This record gives sequence, C-alpha cells and structure tokens, in this order.
Amino acid sequence: CGCCASGTIINKAGGNTNEHETVAYARDHQLCTAEGFTSPNSWVGILNGAGIKASDCSGSSLESLAEKVENGQGVIIGVSACTYSPEIYGRYFPGKADGHAIVLESVIRDASSGEIVEYVVSDSNAFSSASAARGVPKKVLEKAFGRRGRLAVSTDEIIW
Repeated sequence: CGCCASGTIINKAGGNTNEHETVAYARDHQLCTAEGFTSPNSWVGILNGAGIKASDCSGSSLESLAEKVENGQGVIIGVSACTYSPEIYGRYFPGKADGHAIVLESVIRDASSGEIVEYVVSDSNAFSSASAARGVPKKVLEKAFGRRGRLAVSTDEIIW
C-alpha cells in the first residue's frame, strides 16, 4: 500500500508508473520488506527516486497535512485500516496488525466556519476504482491516523 500510495503521488506529479514498477523499485533499493511492508522512510525514498523531493512529516496534525494538500502538495498518511474502513478491513482491536498507507487527496470544509468536516482519500485496496477515492468523516480519519503513530510524508513542492 505504501508503494501504491507513492505511485499515486508520482503520477499526480506528472510521472507514469504502476504498482509493479513501484514495488520493483522499492525492492531493488531495499525500501520495502519481502512482504512489501514500507515506512515513511520508504515513501520518501520512492518519491525521491522518481525525482520528487519529499520529507517525513510524521507527528504532524492531520489538519496541517490537509493544508499542504490544499496548497497542491502530495501527502501520504499511515492509518489503522480497521479504524478507517472496517467494511473493507474488519473490526479494529488493539494489537491487530492493520497499518495501511493512503493518499490524502482533499478536504471538505464547512462553508460557514471553514472547519474540516471530511477528508477525501484514495485507497489502493478499495473494492473498485469507483470506491478508491472517498470521503471519510473527520473524527474517523483522525482516530485512524492517531492509532498508527501519525505517520506521514509530504512532497516538498507543489505537484498539482
């Protein structure tokens, strides 16, 4: 999922890659395990390898990452898959290995207050291409993000 999320950012930045190419690059450069597991360091390495400068911004608030997206930067976040999308990944329970990387695509703000009410994400493990990008209520995504240690990577420059 970290490789796919990185590939999504590469393509948004004008590149042309697919899952197989991104995973092969990550494996060839020791940026993922044999099982394909990645980390923010991996995401930065994959993006930098594609010529896209990126930085680990783990520990940031989801709201500050949303501001980066609103400015045109690419953002990958680590979430608890079971918290974020139990209909796909099953119920959350402590100790369950459910780390997942997704792309933060956009935010929906309340027209009056300007506060975020929903985040829009893309998920490479969605049921279909139609459900790959979807809105997630603010409280749900913030909880899922916090449960995985607030892992995040952002491009250093505007990519779209």
